[in-house]
Amino acid sequence: LHEALRLPEEWAFAIALVIVFVLNFFVCRHYVFQSHETRMVTQLIRYASGSVGFRIAEYIAFLVFLDGCGLPYKPVLVIVLTVSATLKFFYQAILVFPGNAIDGEESK
Repeated sequence: LHEALRLPEEWAFAIALVIVFVLNFFVCRHYVFQSHETRMVTQLIRYASGSVGFRIAEYIAFLVFLDGCGLPYKPVLVIVLTVSATLKFFYQAILVFPGNAIDGEESK
């Protein structure tokens, strides 16, 4: 966006974040979890809240392990992001996109 449309770097990055967020939501809703029983607005609110919450938790965990425990940067990064991605998957399967094969119900 910055190179092609000459948008300021800050705006290009912000727009890219929004596009990735929206695409990820729809891919999770339609393809990963195939969840259409719950209203989309409800799912979007839960998804956005979870995204913000997980980002904050990731940053805090990163600081605790890096600065608090004195662990090396790369292993901390891998551990925090791996644990977060795993927990986020189950959070989304159970609370954001319910009614799928993950939580024991078949999708329609």
